[in-house]
Amino acid sequence: MVSKFATVLALFSLAALFGTGAARGHHLQHGHQAAKGMARRPSKDRKIQFKWKIPFSVPLRRMDTLRTRLAAAGSLEQYLKHFHKSLRERWERIRDSTAFDADARVGTVVLHNYLDAQYYGAISIGSPPQNFTVLFDTGSTALWVPSKKCSIYDASCPLRQKFDSLMSSSYQPVERNVEINYASAAMKGEKGFELAKFDGILGMGFSEASAQNLSTVFDNMVTQQKVQEPVFSFWLNRNSTSELGGEITFGGINQRRFVAPINYTPVTRKAHWQFKIDSISGGQGKIACQNGCQAAADTGASLIVGPKNEVKEIQKYIGGTPDNNGQYTVACEEIPNLPDISFNIDGKAYTLKGKDYVWKYPTMGETICISGFMGIDLPGRAGLWLLGDVFIGRYYTVFDVGQSRIGFAQAKDENRAPVEPEVRDFTD
Repeated sequence: MVSKFATVLALFSLAALFGTGAARGHHLQHGHQAAKGMARRPSKDRKIQFKWKIPFSVPLRRMDTLRTRLAAAGSLEQYLKHFHKSLRERWERIRDSTAFDADARVGTVVLHNYLDAQYYGAISIGSPPQNFTVLFDTGSTALWVPSKKCSIYDASCPLRQKFDSLMSSSYQPVERNVEINYASAAMKGEKGFELAKFDGILGMGFSEASAQNLSTVFDNMVTQQKVQEPVFSFWLNRNSTSELGGEITFGGINQRRFVAPINYTPVTRKAHWQFKIDSISGGQGKIACQNGCQAAADTGASLIVGPKNEVKEIQKYIGGTPDNNGQYTVACEEIPNLPDISFNIDGKAYTLKGKDYVWKYPTMGETICISGFMGIDLPGRAGLWLLGDVFIGRYYTVFDVGQSRIGFAQAKDENRAPVEPEVRDFTD
């Protein structure tokens, strides 16, 4: 069941969108018409009123990925040169951003996969609604859209839908301008409050991570006793040909999506759902994370990302060959013979088969098989691993806000059978 609801949204109306937004892969386009927002003046003390009872599940929808389209067009190699840089910048934003946090926004959104790494969909902002297509990034907190004040001479503005605050009866400006600098771009804009109606969910971090001490949407659900438990959970569909990309359940877990039991481990850093990995091992012992390491369950990442030197050892172990884009490939015919890789967490081994961590892609009329491990040294997060779709697709993931813990269980497929190892094949 998909429920719709509205909330007050703290929003930046930007004078420029990242300057070089295209290089980061962030494209804002005109979206479909969404329901109207509530034309009420926002109040700092007002609680979002939810009219439905949960737990409920929200489907995540899938469409052809950008990676697939670029590969078919022979442009993937050029794009990936920018992609690695954008992932590093994403974590620089998490490390450096203290100016503003917009966790307190909510909705039920149909999400689409973007480069197998980010989800995007349509939202509306204001009264009457103005429509945008935005990327959904679980590794950041603020919502940005271009402003009508954006200069026509700025290359990032002319082709994008722009927010006109004068046309919205619910927009409330705040006497504060904002400037945030990133590694390769900068943004200047004005801060304001606005109403947004989504068909999806944003802001799923802990309230402690909010730079402005804003209550998160999920906190409001808990306060109003609209959820049975302070828990939400993710199921990602391993079937790459299915339109259904996955499902988010709020207020509990969906018993149909996993094989019991769920094994929990404590959160070590609340900002990013971070926890401890004991080691990463293969059939002959430890391969990486020899003395323990930190990881974050990241629903906005497709691959498993780790420190370059350690990932290099894993690639060596599985027989991967480096390319010019920081990726590793394996011989497609060797997939059935690839070794298991286990992530040992709190005494439990979470094992990935070769079919789990290799993806097939078309490129220049050929098929290549890409390793699901990527080496990137994340700024300000030395030694941190990101467990993305490669891992979460295999293991149903539970985010327990109330007890500050994260849980994993073997996922089931669309037909409610235990997930079997299957190569993600994007060649069709």
